[in-house]
Amino acid sequence: MIRFVLGPQREVVPDLRRKLPGRGVWVTATASAVRQAMRGKGFARGLDRSGAGIVVPAALAEDIEDLLERDALQWLAIANKAGAVVAGAAKVEAAIAAGTVCALVHAAEASAQGVHKLDQALRRRFGEDAAAIGKVDVFSGEQLDLALGRS
Repeated sequence: MIRFVLGPQREVVPDLRRKLPGRGVWVTATASAVRQAMRGKGFARGLDRSGAGIVVPAALAEDIEDLLERDALQWLAIANKAGAVVAGAAKVEAAIAAGTVCALVHAAEASAQGVHKLDQALRRRFGEDAAAIGKVDVFSGEQLDLALGRS
């Protein structure tokens, strides 16, 4: 869920950190749900009873996607600085074997063979529970390198 508030110019603003002041309205964190709220009067009804003068940016759904992507990469960088991220095929396989993996992050352009190899390692170690391990493959290798300080 994403919280939205009214900005100073009565524009709808996403509040990803849930710290902005004012009355908020919550929308499911999908582009289709945000677009539906934009088309209807969801924001107007939730943020201001009159709904007069509320500005909903046309690219709000796309802007949120960019913000969420940036936020996820920032959290990955923080986890890396805390020593909770393992990078490199051999180290990742060792972490899987040790059972310390909670998610796998592959570059969007990662080879299918490499992804398959790590999936097999997960299934060997966790069996049916391997499906519960999160998998992310939406970030480019360049984005991951920047987040992990390897640029």
